[in-house]
Amino acid sequence: MSDLPNYLPGIPPEYGVKQPSIEVAQGTDVIQEFTLYIDDTPLINPSDWILEVFVKKNNVANNILWKGELNSGLFQKHNNLYYFRIPHDITALFLPGTYYFVVRATQKPGKGLPHDRMLSIYENSFAIDLNPASPNPKLNNFMVQAQVYDPIAGRYIITTESTEPTEPQIVSLPNV
Repeated sequence: MSDLPNYLPGIPPEYGVKQPSIEVAQGTDVIQEFTLYIDDTPLINPSDWILEVFVKKNNVANNILWKGELNSGLFQKHNNLYYFRIPHDITALFLPGTYYFVVRATQKPGKGLPHDRMLSIYENSFAIDLNPASPNPKLNNFMVQAQVYDPIAGRYIITTESTEPTEPQIVSLPNV
């Protein structure tokens, strides 16, 4: 709990202060910890819910760069404290910049009354930076791939993405 004042009346303090984005180097594990609530109730027993986390380059991007599910990329630490882990081999394919994630909760069929619900229950961001140990500092649009696990087929689906290069392009100015 924070000692900061709650500037959002009627909203529990843990929702009132958004945490800053974590920063990690390209090619290192991203581990983000957070607490989950549904209808202001801590999500301690997720057995009636399907929990998923989605990562995109921005909130309106068409492609999902990474997806985790409960016990496969998204984990419950204890009570309503959860975390997700994106392995270093996947972040090695991420360009430097800010990435956004959301945790979505979907009620299992028949558990919701009068109907089952789908909710976004947590969202935040993280940043990928380059450092001397970054494995792919010269990524370009021919090398970046998105990797998504398909639980039905039991395999990863890899698709090529179109994105900007990480190195600036040198522009020659005409002699004037």
